[in-house]
Amino acid sequence: DITREIGKVVTSKLRASGHTVIECAIDSANSVNESLSYRVNKANSNNVDLFISIHVNAGGGQGTEIYTYNKDIFTEAQKTLNNITTLGFNNRGIKNGSNLYVIRNTKAKAMLIELFL
Repeated sequence: DITREIGKVVTSKLRASGHTVIECAIDSANSVNESLSYRVNKANSNNVDLFISIHVNAGGGQGTEIYTYNKDIFTEAQKTLNNITTLGFNNRGIKNGSNLYVIRNTKAKAMLIELFL
């Protein structure tokens, strides 16, 4: 799964930079709601400072966009987006993610990185 592979690379780079990483991926779930709830609960119970979710979309479009809704994370989201675009992805902007479960329910600053491949 390409999303997991990207996550492993990002996790490795964050750890190499001295960050503590709590992996919130779940191997199997009975529903999308169960999977999303697990991720949010794991992040919240570990009192993370920043929650990053990566999603790969193969259905049309090109580039990357980041969903968030808290103005406190906008600077980090913009820096992240700028860094991703240096890899050759089109910048699709920062989007309002207030309707996304993981963004809305995570206590920490949260962003969802959407990659269109």
